[in-house]
Amino acid sequence: MSGLLNYLPKVDSDKIGWPWSVEVGKEEYSCNINWPKITIVTPSYNQGCFIEETIRSILLQNYPNLEYIIFDAESTDDTIEILKKYSDYLTYWKSEKDNGQTDAIKKGLNITTGTLFNWINSDDFLQPKALLVIALAYIVNSNIDILTGTTINISQQGEYISKFHFNTQRLIDNMLFDVGVNQPGSFWRTDLILELGLNSNLHYIMDLDIWFRYLYKYGKNNIYLLNHDVASFRLHTNSKTVSMSNKFNIEEFGIYMVYFSNVILKSAPLFFIKNQFSEYFKKIEIADNKILDISLQDNLKMEYLLLNKLLTQNMLIFSILEDTGMNKKDQFRFIVNLPSTEDVNKSNALKSMSLLKFIQSNKLITIPFFYECFVLNKNKILLSDLTRTFFRNFLFNLKNRLRLIN
Repeated sequence: MSGLLNYLPKVDSDKIGWPWSVEVGKEEYSCNINWPKITIVTPSYNQGCFIEETIRSILLQNYPNLEYIIFDAESTDDTIEILKKYSDYLTYWKSEKDNGQTDAIKKGLNITTGTLFNWINSDDFLQPKALLVIALAYIVNSNIDILTGTTINISQQGEYISKFHFNTQRLIDNMLFDVGVNQPGSFWRTDLILELGLNSNLHYIMDLDIWFRYLYKYGKNNIYLLNHDVASFRLHTNSKTVSMSNKFNIEEFGIYMVYFSNVILKSAPLFFIKNQFSEYFKKIEIADNKILDISLQDNLKMEYLLLNKLLTQNMLIFSILEDTGMNKKDQFRFIVNLPSTEDVNKSNALKSMSLLKFIQSNKLITIPFFYECFVLNKNKILLSDLTRTFFRNFLFNLKNRLRLIN
């Protein structure tokens, strides 16, 4: 049974395969099923070289109850020409100035009428049968909040890089510190995403923010994992993920500072480290309860980013230690005096050895490493007095804390 493929605008003959010469057959969708309406919003700006692939990957799902909305921010490349070419097949599209990607997505949310919702960026695309699989899973599990499948990371040319699948097998505390967002591969109940809302002040990690708030409020039990490739996420030189990674880090730290005090954390070490670092960051004009633009001298800004990485990575280490059942005092002892491979082998501490390998293989910045390299200046990099003083005091307080824990 033919779908939209024969009606959509023709493409160059060298474009073959999905979503150029292949479609999901209309016969896949039984007429006896009340298919839930799925709304997809594409925020767009100057991605003319990719957006046609995005559009076709959504339309050629041939999903019988689709609402597809595109908000463009007055692109200056050939995006508008492409949108006009496909306008008859879109539910709604508009090109006007906006305040960034989040603003464009919220415009779509304001007019959505679907039961399920996702946004697919104009350089990403859906995999074949993605909407079919999402809808069938929702029909059988209508109490589910989020349906999430596999996202394939691809290069600018569309070559395979890796796959990502959301993991709900970890403790909720650990998930909050390392959410691992699978944005294009996850479809939400529309009423839920409207309830949580997107943070207009965030331009890079609005997806992480809403996942964080969802997990904090509702936990992980109503997330449905699909064993199916749902979307492809493109990494290219002009994508924000690649070209603006530092800004992602800045916003991410802001989220943690906003929510740390409220998160259900049972680990005293995590609270202690958070409080120590928040005092330091206040001194370099980063408020503890909101995200501010950072206007610092270059060297101090780099120190901020380095310490931000140190903080978040050590919280991940603490979370892993929590899972091993290690008591609070031993957690502090481990983190302050990270054992060498030789020491671990002598003590036959298998759990510590496993964690040590994890730290080494992932090149995590640990507290002892930071102290040796930057505070003792073994790598000849001169820290500012502000950062050096903070870290000496932090380590002193951390060791005192260790003495006080029973």
